[in-house]
Amino acid sequence: MNLLFLLLLPRAAANGIKHAKYQADNLLQDGTYLDAERQQQLMRKNQRKKYPVQLPGCVTVGSDRHCRKEVKAPAAAAKPKRADAATEAASRRWRGAQHLTPTKQKHDLNATLVFTKEGNCGAPQRFNKTLTSKLYFFAYVTSRNPELLKHFLAFYAARGIRFKEPGSALIIVSPSLSDVKPILDTYMHPDNIREASTYTSDLKREAVNAYLKTLPKNRYLMYPDLDEFFDIPTPLIDEALVQGDGFVLGSMVDRIAETWRLDAITNEPLWSQFPRRCLATLEMLKGQPRKWILVPTSFMGKPTQYASSHYVEGEETLPRGLRAYGFSHYRFGSKSLNLTKAKLGLYEQNNAGSAKVYNFMLRWLDKADDHLLSKRFRRFVTCLESCPLVDVSG
Repeated sequence: MNLLFLLLLPRAAANGIKHAKYQADNLLQDGTYLDAERQQQLMRKNQRKKYPVQLPGCVTVGSDRHCRKEVKAPAAAAKPKRADAATEAASRRWRGAQHLTPTKQKHDLNATLVFTKEGNCGAPQRFNKTLTSKLYFFAYVTSRNPELLKHFLAFYAARGIRFKEPGSALIIVSPSLSDVKPILDTYMHPDNIREASTYTSDLKREAVNAYLKTLPKNRYLMYPDLDEFFDIPTPLIDEALVQGDGFVLGSMVDRIAETWRLDAITNEPLWSQFPRRCLATLEMLKGQPRKWILVPTSFMGKPTQYASSHYVEGEETLPRGLRAYGFSHYRFGSKSLNLTKAKLGLYEQNNAGSAKVYNFMLRWLDKADDHLLSKRFRRFVTCLESCPLVDVSG
């Protein structure tokens, strides 16, 4: 027993010293000690809130990864002595945007972003005849935004989608086909329209995958959401088809009104109603900005299948170094607010990851005016050069 006591004595003495040091380190001015609970409270209070947290090569938020390419910056050219301040600030924002990659989660295709005003700021260009003859189209849209649906169908019809040809397209409308039937009848063949009483991500994925299984080989599918307008210039589409062996990757350019308001959509061209071109989905909403503009109908010896709206099964086998072309994403219209709230409730039940995006969107609205993006949003969002303003008064 004495031997055991002698062996434990140095350890007890060391622990006593540590305890005394802990008390000294955690003695507060009021004579009380900082217990574990109060220590946690102070840490939370004093912690600098920085979102997202930058890690080497990636930005990590929760279980999601927003990866950024590690690009070695070229040697800076000598600056003129009297550079214009506004031009220099815009240049810094543009250089920063070039380091973003449009991917997160799962894997990174090491894509290079390509932005062009030519596609974002003008009337839609028609696809070449060879692509048009081989192109199929699928969309799962809401009937609660008829103004945007009208622009959506007019845009893709102008690009060459064969809406009037039976079997060449499929649009599923939820929840009520009758609410938008006059618009659909203008552009669509009746055989290319279906109604669904409800919407979930799983239902949409199952529907597009079932449609892909009906399509012939050596063709292409275009699969946008209602607010996604694939306005990449035709020459770039042709170039990307060759480089990606039938796959064309895109990245969202979020379109915002000049006033920063969630304005109502009118009959004027959308690109002129929402001239601001910003990269909000990834930076501000922590969402996934990458989408496949085109995919081949067959891949790896079987029908192409989507893992989600943003990913294709087996895409990790694709070569790295693809280009991701910026396309217009009309998320910030007036009806987006109610649709965002509706989707938030739906996703909170079924898909926590997607719910996060809609939560962030609601947070960035002005507290005094829920149809205005907040000053903080305007301060931190990265924007490209806006489209020229068009005078529609006359």
